[in-house]
Amino acid sequence: MRALHVAIVGAGSLGSVYGVRLALGGSTVTFVVRPGRQADTRPLRIERVGSADGLELASPGRSASIPSDADVVILAVRAESVDERLQSLLLAAPEAPLLTLTPFMPATLERMRELLGSRVVVGMPGVVAYAAHGGVVRYWLFRVAPTRIDDRGRSMPAVRTLCERLLEAGVPTRFEPHVDTTNSATTITFLPLVLALDVAGGTARAAVADRALLALALDAVGECREVASAVGAAPAWVAGLARLVGPRGIRLGHGFARRAFPESVTFFEQHFGSKTHAQNVLLGREVVALGRARGFSMSALSCLAERCAGTS
Repeated sequence: MRALHVAIVGAGSLGSVYGVRLALGGSTVTFVVRPGRQADTRPLRIERVGSADGLELASPGRSASIPSDADVVILAVRAESVDERLQSLLLAAPEAPLLTLTPFMPATLERMRELLGSRVVVGMPGVVAYAAHGGVVRYWLFRVAPTRIDDRGRSMPAVRTLCERLLEAGVPTRFEPHVDTTNSATTITFLPLVLALDVAGGTARAAVADRALLALALDAVGECREVASAVGAAPAWVAGLARLVGPRGIRLGHGFARRAFPESVTFFEQHFGSKTHAQNVLLGREVVALGRARGFSMSALSCLAERCAGTS
Protein backbone atom coordinates (compact mmCIF):
# COMPACT_ATOMS: atom_id res chain seq x y z
CA MET A 1 0.00 0.00 0.00
CA ARG A 2 1.54 3.31 -1.06
CA ALA A 3 1.96 6.20 1.36
CA LEU A 4 -0.63 8.95 1.49
CA HIS A 5 0.53 11.76 -0.82
CA VAL A 6 -0.21 15.18 0.69
CA ALA A 7 0.34 18.35 -1.34
CA ILE A 8 0.69 21.41 0.87
CA VAL A 9 0.05 24.71 -0.88
CA GLY A 10 2.08 27.16 1.16
CA ALA A 11 5.48 26.42 2.69
CA GLY A 12 5.26 29.02 5.45
CA SER A 13 5.39 28.31 9.15
CA LEU A 14 2.01 26.58 9.37
CA GLY A 15 2.51 24.42 6.28
CA SER A 16 6.02 23.51 7.40
CA VAL A 17 4.86 22.08 10.73
CA TYR A 18 2.14 19.95 9.18
CA GLY A 19 4.38 18.90 6.32
CA VAL A 20 7.47 17.97 8.32
CA ARG A 21 5.54 15.95 10.89
CA LEU A 22 3.54 14.13 8.19
CA ALA A 23 6.64 13.40 6.10
CA LEU A 24 8.64 12.08 9.04
CA GLY A 25 5.62 9.95 9.92
CA GLY A 26 5.77 8.17 6.57
CA SER A 27 3.50 10.22 4.30
CA THR A 28 4.72 11.56 0.98
CA VAL A 29 4.64 15.36 1.18
CA THR A 30 5.06 17.88 -1.63
CA PHE A 31 5.27 21.57 -0.79
CA VAL A 32 3.68 23.58 -3.60
CA VAL A 33 5.58 26.86 -3.88
CA ARG A 34 5.95 29.74 -6.29
CA PRO A 35 8.07 28.89 -9.38
CA GLY A 36 11.07 30.81 -8.10
CA ARG A 37 11.27 28.65 -4.98
CA GLN A 38 10.91 25.15 -6.39
CA ALA A 39 14.69 24.78 -6.82
CA ASP A 40 15.24 25.53 -3.12
CA THR A 41 17.08 22.59 -1.57
CA ARG A 42 17.29 23.84 2.01
CA PRO A 43 16.03 21.49 4.73
CA LEU A 44 13.02 22.37 6.87
CA ARG A 45 13.52 22.39 10.64
CA ILE A 46 10.76 22.75 13.21
CA GLU A 47 11.09 23.05 16.98
CA ARG A 48 8.24 22.61 19.42
CA VAL A 49 8.23 25.20 22.17
CA GLY A 50 8.97 23.51 25.49
CA SER A 51 10.68 20.52 23.87
CA ALA A 52 14.42 19.97 23.77
CA ASP A 53 14.37 18.22 20.40
CA GLY A 54 13.59 19.54 16.96
CA LEU A 55 12.56 17.76 13.78
CA GLU A 56 14.24 18.24 10.43
CA LEU A 57 13.20 17.22 6.93
CA ALA A 58 16.50 17.06 5.08
CA SER A 59 15.18 17.00 1.52
CA PRO A 60 11.65 18.43 1.32
CA GLY A 61 9.90 17.93 -1.99
CA ARG A 62 9.02 21.23 -3.65
CA SER A 63 6.99 21.78 -6.80
CA ALA A 64 5.44 24.72 -8.65
CA SER A 65 2.30 22.68 -9.35
CA ILE A 66 0.12 20.22 -7.47
CA PRO A 67 1.30 16.69 -8.35
CA SER A 68 -1.17 14.65 -10.38
CA ASP A 69 -0.99 11.77 -7.90
CA ALA A 70 -1.73 13.85 -4.79
CA ASP A 71 -4.38 12.19 -2.60
CA VAL A 72 -5.27 15.31 -0.64
CA VAL A 73 -4.33 19.00 -0.83
CA ILE A 74 -3.86 21.24 2.22
CA LEU A 75 -4.26 24.98 1.62
CA ALA A 76 -2.06 26.80 4.16
CA VAL A 77 -1.75 30.33 2.78
CA ARG A 78 -2.95 33.71 3.98
CA ALA A 79 -6.34 34.92 2.78
CA GLU A 80 -4.98 37.59 0.44
CA SER A 81 -2.91 34.96 -1.38
CA VAL A 82 -6.01 33.35 -2.89
CA ASP A 83 -5.65 35.24 -6.16
CA GLU A 84 -6.21 34.29 -9.81
CA ARG A 85 -2.85 32.49 -10.01
CA LEU A 86 -3.66 30.32 -7.00
CA GLN A 87 -7.18 29.64 -8.23
CA SER A 88 -5.76 28.49 -11.58
CA LEU A 89 -3.31 26.26 -9.72
CA LEU A 90 -6.14 24.65 -7.73
CA LEU A 91 -8.33 24.22 -10.80
CA ALA A 92 -5.50 22.43 -12.61
CA ALA A 93 -5.04 20.03 -9.69
CA PRO A 94 -6.33 16.46 -9.64
CA GLU A 95 -9.80 15.84 -8.23
CA ALA A 96 -8.42 15.44 -4.73
CA PRO A 97 -10.06 16.82 -1.58
CA LEU A 98 -8.89 20.31 -0.62
CA LEU A 99 -8.54 20.95 3.12
CA THR A 100 -8.48 24.71 3.69
CA LEU A 101 -6.67 26.06 6.76
CA THR A 102 -7.02 29.65 5.53
CA PRO A 103 -9.28 32.00 7.55
CA PHE A 104 -12.08 32.48 5.02
CA MET A 105 -15.12 34.64 5.61
CA PRO A 106 -18.45 33.12 4.47
CA ALA A 107 -18.62 34.97 1.12
CA THR A 108 -15.05 34.00 0.16
CA LEU A 109 -15.60 30.39 1.20
CA GLU A 110 -18.73 30.27 -0.93
CA ARG A 111 -16.72 31.47 -3.93
CA MET A 112 -14.17 28.72 -3.29
CA ARG A 113 -16.94 26.14 -3.23
CA GLU A 114 -18.40 27.52 -6.44
CA LEU A 115 -14.94 27.29 -8.02
CA LEU A 116 -13.92 23.83 -6.79
CA GLY A 117 -17.15 22.11 -5.87
CA SER A 118 -17.77 19.58 -3.14
CA ARG A 119 -14.10 18.65 -2.71
CA VAL A 120 -13.56 21.74 -0.49
CA VAL A 121 -13.35 20.71 3.18
CA VAL A 122 -12.90 23.40 5.82
CA GLY A 123 -10.29 22.91 8.51
CA MET A 124 -9.23 24.97 11.50
CA PRO A 125 -5.53 24.72 12.38
CA GLY A 126 -4.46 23.55 15.80
CA VAL A 127 -0.86 24.59 15.20
CA VAL A 128 0.54 27.98 16.26
CA ALA A 129 3.86 28.68 14.57
CA TYR A 130 6.28 31.41 13.54
CA ALA A 131 9.61 31.71 11.75
CA ALA A 132 12.41 32.24 14.26
CA HIS A 133 16.09 33.03 13.61
CA GLY A 134 17.93 31.00 11.00
CA GLY A 135 14.78 29.88 9.23
CA VAL A 136 13.76 27.55 12.07
CA VAL A 137 10.01 27.30 12.66
CA ARG A 138 8.98 27.40 16.32
CA TYR A 139 5.53 26.07 17.15
CA TRP A 140 2.98 25.06 19.78
CA LEU A 141 0.42 22.24 19.80
CA PHE A 142 -2.54 22.45 22.19
CA ARG A 143 -4.82 19.51 22.96
CA VAL A 144 -7.52 21.95 24.06
CA ALA A 145 -7.48 23.41 20.53
CA PRO A 146 -6.86 20.50 18.12
CA THR A 147 -6.85 20.72 14.36
CA ARG A 148 -10.52 20.56 13.41
CA ILE A 149 -11.79 19.07 10.15
CA ASP A 150 -15.37 19.59 9.09
CA ASP A 151 -17.56 16.49 9.28
CA ARG A 152 -18.16 16.49 5.53
CA GLY A 153 -14.58 15.21 5.22
CA ARG A 154 -15.59 11.93 6.88
CA SER A 155 -17.10 10.77 3.60
CA MET A 156 -13.75 11.21 1.82
CA PRO A 157 -11.32 8.29 2.35
CA ALA A 158 -8.23 10.46 1.77
CA VAL A 159 -9.36 12.99 4.40
CA ARG A 160 -10.07 10.23 6.91
CA THR A 161 -6.60 8.82 6.25
CA LEU A 162 -5.08 12.30 6.62
CA CYS A 163 -6.74 12.62 10.04
CA GLU A 164 -5.26 9.27 11.04
CA ARG A 165 -1.79 10.24 9.80
CA LEU A 166 -1.90 13.53 11.70
CA LEU A 167 -2.82 11.73 14.91
CA GLU A 168 0.00 9.25 14.34
CA ALA A 169 2.36 12.21 13.79
CA GLY A 170 1.41 13.65 17.19
CA VAL A 171 -0.88 16.41 15.89
CA PRO A 172 -4.20 16.38 17.82
CA THR A 173 -6.93 16.25 15.15
CA ARG A 174 -10.65 15.50 15.09
CA PHE A 175 -13.74 15.78 12.95
CA GLU A 176 -16.41 18.25 14.05
CA PRO A 177 -19.59 19.67 12.55
CA HIS A 178 -19.80 23.25 11.31
CA VAL A 179 -16.06 23.94 11.24
CA ASP A 180 -16.65 26.51 8.48
CA THR A 181 -18.74 28.75 10.76
CA THR A 182 -16.60 27.98 13.82
CA ASN A 183 -13.49 29.13 11.95
CA SER A 184 -15.16 32.35 10.79
CA ALA A 185 -16.62 33.11 14.23
CA THR A 186 -13.23 32.62 15.91
CA THR A 187 -11.44 34.88 13.41
CA ILE A 188 -14.11 37.58 13.72
CA THR A 189 -14.03 37.55 17.54
CA PHE A 190 -10.36 38.49 17.85
CA LEU A 191 -9.87 40.44 14.62
CA PRO A 192 -10.07 43.91 16.30
CA LEU A 193 -7.11 43.09 18.56
CA VAL A 194 -5.09 41.95 15.55
CA LEU A 195 -5.93 45.16 13.69
CA ALA A 196 -4.95 47.25 16.71
CA LEU A 197 -1.59 45.50 16.89
CA ASP A 198 -1.05 46.20 13.19
CA VAL A 199 -1.98 49.88 13.59
CA ALA A 200 0.47 50.13 16.52
CA GLY A 201 3.33 48.98 14.29
CA GLY A 202 3.25 45.33 15.33
CA THR A 203 4.28 46.00 18.92
CA ALA A 204 1.98 44.80 21.69
CA ARG A 205 3.47 47.25 24.19
CA ALA A 206 2.63 50.18 21.90
CA ALA A 207 -0.91 48.89 21.29
CA VAL A 208 -1.57 48.54 25.02
CA ALA A 209 -0.09 51.96 25.78
CA ASP A 210 -2.26 53.77 23.20
CA ARG A 211 -5.44 54.26 25.24
CA ALA A 212 -7.47 55.73 22.37
CA LEU A 213 -6.51 52.88 20.03
CA LEU A 214 -7.25 50.29 22.70
CA ALA A 215 -10.65 51.85 23.41
CA LEU A 216 -11.50 51.78 19.71
CA ALA A 217 -10.41 48.15 19.46
CA LEU A 218 -12.55 47.16 22.45
CA ASP A 219 -15.58 48.90 20.94
CA ALA A 220 -14.90 46.91 17.77
CA VAL A 221 -14.63 43.70 19.83
CA GLY A 222 -18.17 44.32 21.05
CA GLU A 223 -19.38 44.71 17.47
CA CYS A 224 -17.53 41.61 16.35
CA ARG A 225 -18.97 39.47 19.14
CA GLU A 226 -22.43 40.19 17.75
CA VAL A 227 -21.36 39.37 14.20
CA ALA A 228 -19.55 36.21 15.32
CA SER A 229 -22.67 35.02 17.17
CA ALA A 230 -24.73 35.59 14.02
CA VAL A 231 -22.25 33.61 11.91
CA GLY A 232 -21.66 30.58 14.14
CA ALA A 233 -20.43 29.28 17.47
CA ALA A 234 -16.78 29.78 18.40
CA PRO A 235 -15.09 27.11 20.58
CA ALA A 236 -15.82 27.36 24.30
CA TRP A 237 -12.29 28.54 25.12
CA VAL A 238 -12.65 31.41 22.62
CA ALA A 239 -15.97 32.56 24.07
CA GLY A 240 -14.57 32.39 27.60
CA LEU A 241 -11.46 34.36 26.70
CA ALA A 242 -13.48 36.95 24.80
CA ARG A 243 -15.58 37.68 27.88
CA LEU A 244 -12.40 38.65 29.74
CA VAL A 245 -11.31 41.18 27.10
CA GLY A 246 -11.19 44.67 28.58
CA PRO A 247 -8.62 47.42 29.24
CA ARG A 248 -7.49 46.03 32.59
CA GLY A 249 -7.56 42.41 31.43
CA ILE A 250 -5.50 43.16 28.32
CA ARG A 251 -2.89 45.12 30.25
CA LEU A 252 -2.58 42.49 32.96
CA GLY A 253 -2.48 39.71 30.38
CA HIS A 254 0.19 41.48 28.36
CA GLY A 255 2.36 42.05 31.42
CA PHE A 256 1.97 38.46 32.60
CA ALA A 257 2.75 37.05 29.16
CA ARG A 258 5.92 39.15 28.84
CA ARG A 259 7.16 37.85 32.18
CA ALA A 260 6.04 34.22 32.04
CA PHE A 261 5.72 33.42 28.33
CA PRO A 262 7.86 35.93 26.40
CA GLU A 263 7.99 33.75 23.29
CA SER A 264 4.19 33.88 23.00
CA VAL A 265 4.43 37.68 22.74
CA THR A 266 7.14 37.31 20.09
CA PHE A 267 4.85 35.02 18.11
CA PHE A 268 1.86 37.33 18.44
CA GLU A 269 3.84 40.36 17.30
CA GLN A 270 5.49 38.57 14.38
CA HIS A 271 2.49 36.63 13.16
CA PHE A 272 -0.22 39.26 13.56
CA GLY A 273 1.80 42.40 13.01
CA SER A 274 3.10 43.70 9.70
CA LYS A 275 3.70 40.16 8.36
CA THR A 276 -0.04 39.61 7.95
CA HIS A 277 -0.87 43.23 7.11
CA ALA A 278 -2.48 42.47 3.74
CA GLN A 279 -4.62 39.72 5.28
CA ASN A 280 -5.56 42.01 8.18
CA VAL A 281 -6.80 44.71 5.81
CA LEU A 282 -8.73 42.20 3.70
CA LEU A 283 -10.39 40.51 6.68
CA GLY A 284 -11.19 43.85 8.32
CA ARG A 285 -13.11 45.05 5.29
CA GLU A 286 -14.80 41.68 4.78
CA VAL A 287 -16.05 41.57 8.37
CA VAL A 288 -17.33 45.16 8.15
CA ALA A 289 -19.31 44.21 5.02
CA LEU A 290 -20.51 40.99 6.67
CA GLY A 291 -21.72 42.83 9.77
CA ARG A 292 -23.48 45.56 7.83
CA ALA A 293 -25.22 42.97 5.67
CA ARG A 294 -26.65 41.55 8.91
CA GLY A 295 -27.83 44.95 10.15
CA PHE A 296 -24.97 45.91 12.49
CA SER A 297 -23.47 49.41 12.30
CA MET A 298 -19.79 48.31 12.53
CA SER A 299 -18.66 51.92 13.01
CA ALA A 300 -15.77 51.09 15.37
CA LEU A 301 -14.46 48.19 13.28
CA SER A 302 -14.81 50.24 10.10
CA CYS A 303 -12.70 53.02 11.62
CA LEU A 304 -10.12 50.53 12.90
CA ALA A 305 -9.95 48.67 9.58
CA GLU A 306 -9.37 51.87 7.62
CA ARG A 307 -6.68 52.99 10.06
CA CYS A 308 -5.02 49.61 9.50
CA ALA A 309 -5.27 50.05 5.73
CA GLY A 310 -3.71 53.51 6.06
CA THR A 311 -0.56 52.09 7.65
CA SER A 312 0.50 50.44 4.37
